[in-house]
Amino acid sequence: MSQRTNHARRQYRLSVALLVACLLPCLILVSHLDTRWDFTRNREYSLAPATEDLLNQLEDRLQLKLFWNKDLEGAEALLPSRVLLEDLLDEVVALSGGKVSVETVDPTLDLAAASAAEAAGVLAIQIPASDSSGHRLLNIWQGLEMRYQGRSEVIPFAVPNEFEFAFSVRLGNLLRETPPRIGFFSREPELPPSVPGMELPLPPGRVFDELRNIAGLRFGIVDISPAKPEELENLAALVVVPESLTPEELSGIQGYLEKGGHVLVLFDRHRTEPSTMVRTPIQSGIEEWFAELGIYPSNQLLWDESCFQIPIQPQVVELPDGRRMRVPQNVGYGVWPLLPSEHLSDGHVVVSALGNLHFLWAHPIHLKDVPEGLTGEVLLQSTEESWLLSGESSIEPTLENVEKLRSQAIGSGPPHSYPLGVALSGSKFADSGLLVVLGDSDFLTNAGLALLPNSGNRDFAANLFDWLSQDAAFIGLRTRGNDLPPIRNFFKESVESQGGVQANYKREEIETLESEARTYQRSQQRLWAWGNVLVAPVLLLLLAAAHFMWHARRGRKPWSAGEGR
Repeated sequence: MSQRTNHARRQYRLSVALLVACLLPCLILVSHLDTRWDFTRNREYSLAPATEDLLNQLEDRLQLKLFWNKDLEGAEALLPSRVLLEDLLDEVVALSGGKVSVETVDPTLDLAAASAAEAAGVLAIQIPASDSSGHRLLNIWQGLEMRYQGRSEVIPFAVPNEFEFAFSVRLGNLLRETPPRIGFFSREPELPPSVPGMELPLPPGRVFDELRNIAGLRFGIVDISPAKPEELENLAALVVVPESLTPEELSGIQGYLEKGGHVLVLFDRHRTEPSTMVRTPIQSGIEEWFAELGIYPSNQLLWDESCFQIPIQPQVVELPDGRRMRVPQNVGYGVWPLLPSEHLSDGHVVVSALGNLHFLWAHPIHLKDVPEGLTGEVLLQSTEESWLLSGESSIEPTLENVEKLRSQAIGSGPPHSYPLGVALSGSKFADSGLLVVLGDSDFLTNAGLALLPNSGNRDFAANLFDWLSQDAAFIGLRTRGNDLPPIRNFFKESVESQGGVQANYKREEIETLESEARTYQRSQQRLWAWGNVLVAPVLLLLLAAAHFMWHARRGRKPWSAGEGR
């Protein structure tokens, strides 16, 4: 073999050795970095720009005290969510530029810490757990206290897919000494005094205390009279439930809007008491002004085939053996329209990413001949399987009446989609002004929110307040974690791969199964952690080696057979 061949080989080996020597320190450095990479579709596991903006506003140190028990023996199913929560807190610290510190306290190990947690408003929840000592109830602490410039906010129990919104809302509250205010104007009946141990079957209608609570999470709430201009000053938004408006009150609303104010009108043709289904016509005093703006609330009641299913009187059926049995049944109550989430997905920012919306006795709101200087848009529409009924139709939820209403609706003509909420903006409202009109107030009353607890109505209301107050960044945060992809639960995978826990298992068998599952979980977590650290450097090493070999083979190939002299 020639001297040239040996020299080329030495050069090649030296180059590879130098490459490895350079990569190893990088590998060690990367393994100790707190850097996270999120390659999910919408960066679901990373903080949103709105949260980053809030962190950039910190002028002083934000102290976070995390109350949680590190020992989750018997409740290992919580570990994946714990990992995600820790990652999000790590990112908060990293993005704060050193202005956020985190202290972790375990209340299960320190009675004083438990007392401090409870005093701060942190709550523990109990879940069934199983460990070497048997079955028991385990107290789970997972709360966060936030302190900034002498003020504090608390997340009683931090849930990963809701954490960023809860954190950002409270951080926003800490960054401003006085929150923006939302004014409410409605003629509500006084609630009867509560009697301990006695609850009404349904909350009274046309009362909006729960709506105030929804807004109160981010805003200060004040009840105002639009007839007093001084009470309208410095409002982020004004909520109006019109009923017998005086000329002075209407003039105050108009003036506030024309100066660039933001108004939400919850419009109804009737006052409905859910417990009795008694309806009373409402004289709002606002229709004439609406007509000047090109807004025309319909006198007719909406019927939508996409609707809430209500239980009605049981039906008597005859069994094969001759016996009779009362069978409960549900029927589609079309005057309680349901707007499915897929119907809203491509809609306005206020409704995109929401769950299903439910309305109660809604009336369409039409836009026609909107005057110059204003632009109108539809926020909400019923489904394409909708009809209109007489506004005076009986709403009694009996089988006979519901079938009668459905027959009247379908027999009135072809179905259509009808607008249920509209918005106006433009130069007539000093450019920044905004008017939103919804054809129903009942769905946001105390009774409506109680009747429809699983709807997206609460988030819809909160989104409306954010949009009206010109702070739409929080809308995306509120619903951001609703569709997070699941985190792999290695503990559960291991248990299921072994057939699960059988009813006839002895205590020793269960303990063995759980021990093996915990071992598997730790090994998989380490594997994934090191995999994430090693993949990039190893790929770089392989690419570099291939690069050297390619160049060597394209050259003189000094160590190939027959080339030595």
